[in-house]
Amino acid sequence: MRADSSGQLKELVFPRALDLDRPKRARTMFSSEQLRRLEEEFHRNQYLVGVERAELASQLGLSETQVIDYYTDIFALNYFFRFVTVFVIVVMFVFKKTVCIF
Repeated sequence: MRADSSGQLKELVFPRALDLDRPKRARTMFSSEQLRRLEEEFHRNQYLVGVERAELASQLGLSETQVIDYYTDIFALNYFFRFVTVFVIVVMFVFKKTVCIF
């Protein structure tokens, strides 16, 4: 039990376990043209929302969810590589040695 801002007690409910038995959604296989356009739009605008997202999805013959998934994956990948790059530069600066990460 936990009190909310008004002082009322609320019961916290947690899931018992992860649902690992449910079937996974099939991955979208984007065509080369779809990938080209998605990459082009991502580099033009990393925060695609609302009407722009709906228009892009319609033009590419995709659902908005597929466009959102692409943007989420690419955004996370870009963030990861930026983090790794900064980390490597810091390590090289601190230890004054070249670092090979791959």
